Amino acid sequence: MVLSIYIMITWFTITSFALYARKLSILENLFIYIIVSMIVINKATLVSLNFGYVEITKDTVLYLCHLLSRNVVIPLTLLLFCNIFYIAKKQIIKYASIFITLTLLISLEYLAIYFGIYTYKNWSPFIELLSLLLYILLTLLCAKWFRKRLKKDGIFI
Repeated sequence: MVLSIYIMITWFTITSFALYARKLSILENLFIYIIVSMIVINKATLVSLNFGYVEITKDTVLYLCHLLSRNVVIPLTLLLFCNIFYIAKKQIIKYASIFITLTLLISLEYLAIYFGIYTYKNWSPFIELLSLLLYILLTLLCAKWFRKRLKKDGIFI
């Protein structure tokens, strides 16, 4: 049942991204997705395997849920947020998109804790909230830097 829930979440995330009008070009979306995926995967590896702050389940089905979340849902949610952020003209919509994205990512984190995918050892939900805010900030900075770089090279007009 847990795997089916995570497959539905993944499917919904992919469908939302595919159907939503994108402001960023394909090249920008690919670059941001790759960078965000690397950051999320490295953070998960550091926090769980290297430092031992979070224990990830050994159950195969639950670990597949972790992989879906880490490799697809979180990066695509951040990429969708970045596109919405750049489409928005009003500041309130930009702030609302930050809040909604943060709420979705925190809900996904608590869902993983509820189903036993993660077990916190020396980690706290507050630190996880800060890391999710850092994901959002890094996504925006990455998009801004890459757009500036493409304009400087004359690729993006």
